[in-house]
Amino acid sequence: MENQISPAGTDNFNPSPDKKPRPLRPVFIGLGAVVLVFVLWFIYLIFFSADARRDFEARKNYEQAMRTINAYEDAMRNDIYGGKTPQETLNLFIATLEKDDIELASKYFILREDGSPDPQWLEGLKKAKEENKILGVIEKLKRAEPYEKDITYEMDYKFAVFNQKKEIDIYIDLGFDKYSGVWKIESM
Repeated sequence: MENQISPAGTDNFNPSPDKKPRPLRPVFIGLGAVVLVFVLWFIYLIFFSADARRDFEARKNYEQAMRTINAYEDAMRNDIYGGKTPQETLNLFIATLEKDDIELASKYFILREDGSPDPQWLEGLKKAKEENKILGVIEKLKRAEPYEKDITYEMDYKFAVFNQKKEIDIYIDLGFDKYSGVWKIESM
């Protein structure tokens, strides 16, 4: 029973000395190549695909929006120019105009969306001062009455100044700044 021959007539039990076992190196190289392709595909999907770029842009835009919102809220919290009531804000604004402090008077207006004072109000007040119209504005503002007809929200209040024909001459819209707790002039 030393050597048995298989039905095919070959010696399966004693391999011939000239037959060498297959090396595993090509198999590992092939598997490595397949794994490398999957890893590269995964990296592409995560970092470079259209979805990945869209997600990256969305995340970047969201972070920028949050920074802008936080800066605006901080500016609003630090904006102390206004009264605890709409009437107090209007009175403070009038008193500041009477003191001829145009710079301070412009701070009673609501801030822009970026949290900065709107230069149009300061420029408008400066122009009214140059044209000697501030006293006329003060006199009209002192006649302002609450305009109940148009008050729609708890955080919105309106005043109106009527002319002799009982028509609205000046319309003053105030809004409540929930961050600082003061009323600000939104438009006039």
